[in-house]
Amino acid sequence: MRSIKLTSALAAAAALVCLAPAGAIAKPLKRIGAGGGVCRVRIEVPRVPINAGESVTIIGSLVCPKAPKEAGGKLVTVNEQSAGPGSGPFAQVATATTENDGAFKVTSPTLETNSVFYVTAQGAKSAHKTVRVTAPISVLPPTPAEGAQLFTGVGRGEHNNRVIFAGEVSPLDRGALVVLQRENSTATEEWHRIGLGEVNANGEYSISHRFAVPGDASIRVVVHPFKINAPAATTPESYEISQAQVPGLEFETTTDPLAYGQTDKLHGVVAGAAAHTPVTLLARTPGATGFTTVASGTTTTGGAFEFSQQPNQNTYYKVSSGALQSAVVFVGVQYSLSLNPPPTSGVQGQAVTFSGTVFPALTGHAVYLERQGIARLGWEVIDVGNVAAPAVPGDPGTFVIPHAFLTAKTYRLRVKIPGDPGNQGMASAPFEVVVAPAPASTLTPNGPLTPKLPGEGQL
Repeated sequence: MRSIKLTSALAAAAALVCLAPAGAIAKPLKRIGAGGGVCRVRIEVPRVPINAGESVTIIGSLVCPKAPKEAGGKLVTVNEQSAGPGSGPFAQVATATTENDGAFKVTSPTLETNSVFYVTAQGAKSAHKTVRVTAPISVLPPTPAEGAQLFTGVGRGEHNNRVIFAGEVSPLDRGALVVLQRENSTATEEWHRIGLGEVNANGEYSISHRFAVPGDASIRVVVHPFKINAPAATTPESYEISQAQVPGLEFETTTDPLAYGQTDKLHGVVAGAAAHTPVTLLARTPGATGFTTVASGTTTTGGAFEFSQQPNQNTYYKVSSGALQSAVVFVGVQYSLSLNPPPTSGVQGQAVTFSGTVFPALTGHAVYLERQGIARLGWEVIDVGNVAAPAVPGDPGTFVIPHAFLTAKTYRLRVKIPGDPGNQGMASAPFEVVVAPAPASTLTPNGPLTPKLPGEGQL
């Protein structure tokens, strides 16, 4: 049953329709081009956010059904309005000329915030289209470098084992939520929150965290702004978390993380022990229920000892000597990533394929295509592929990432497999791809090759 207010509103609307001139109903406004032809203009922009500091390629077409020849060689004007304080009204930012068939492409100025665009041509005006721009997040010291050995906060001096993750976003994103996340799945990118922060007035953030359990930590920072920018995440970094040292029995690793197939030297000192004192090395891999003995040895003069190990996956180690038990030391083992020779050139809007192998093969594991940021600072994920199951169990897994670059320019790229509880992350050496321009009529910004990006995870 309709409410009285709704019934009255419908009656008023009906009365207005009755008063409208004949022919005014259900006919959209049409723009008249030169020479009396009716022209329409439409545009497309990428649905996937672009990175802050980038330009966007706007593609579109001018169609004049009653005078098709009018569509070619015509001026197109681009108008833009940026999000954020002081954005002001729409302003003209670029122009272009249509191709013979009326197609056109326009490169915008570099963008720092979400922006709305429309174009005009031959008296016609397009619909408004929004381009989302990710917040320009970066990591800075004292954030530890990838692969750093960190320690849990359990035991003596735990206040010294807090780790600071810090960086910059933008003063425009003041007050935005910043989330420190750790991956808790081996393949499906399930990111859970372990810390929260906020962007301050200078565009900076800082999150303090104390790790409670030794092991692998694949860490990233996600900023979730308001309407000014789209959310953004840093590329995941792999860390090794070990327990703080136990007085009387020092124990540490020589190389961490290890390259796949590399041998590690695990060494330490039993304080006050005589030479030939027995020492036992125990190990546990992720998912195992307990430690098992993997080697036995004795101390040398001064109580020193050393073991050689070649683990194929992330492994926890500890030693015992009599009644003494050492802290747990975590040794990270990186994936072996082999990238097939990447292409050095491509064409705007056409697929460029990046492929290679990963070992050990974890079917479905994400593999990132990353682009180096502005001024070669940091890396940003621009597409995601997955590891395929090997044809023969025990062989490397393959990955293929087809990616279409919409803007013609030179890109500095790399491929990275992020870390997980089983193995540490690994990235290829950087390489460059030069993308040449293509006719506007061949471009499709939201086709089947629309890039895939990592999810935001738990906020």
